Amino acid sequence: MALLEPLPAPAGRSSTQKGESLTAHFGAILARNERWLWAVAVLALLADVVTTLVGLQTGLAEGNPVVAGALADAGLLGFFGVKVGVLALAVGGRIAAPGFRVAIPLGIAVPWLAAAGTNALLLFAVA
Repeated sequence: MALLEPLPAPAGRSSTQKGESLTAHFGAILARNERWLWAVAVLALLADVVTTLVGLQTGLAEGNPVVAGALADAGLLGFFGVKVGVLALAVGGRIAAPGFRVAIPLGIAVPWLAAAGTNALLLFAVA
């Protein structure tokens, strides 16, 4: 059996229905754990902030042009303003669009985790 081959559907159900039920099941698990998704998003934000600040102190430059502009124009106040602004927009989006309650925290956590990971790798490279 190939790795990407779909599982056979149970009797009386099409493979599309089977896939949809798995997607719905996974979505339901994530929705039940929405608080954990927000906790991951906040921890990712903190990891990004800490690694960015350490990187700036060691002479690295901010790679995100929006954040770099905020840093250049308003210093750390601008930096924190962008981060808090993104988090506030995400919370507002969650309130305005409850159907996206899983996508919104994941949508901010994943890039922040990627940024924190990249920052950490750069910090290890210059250490």
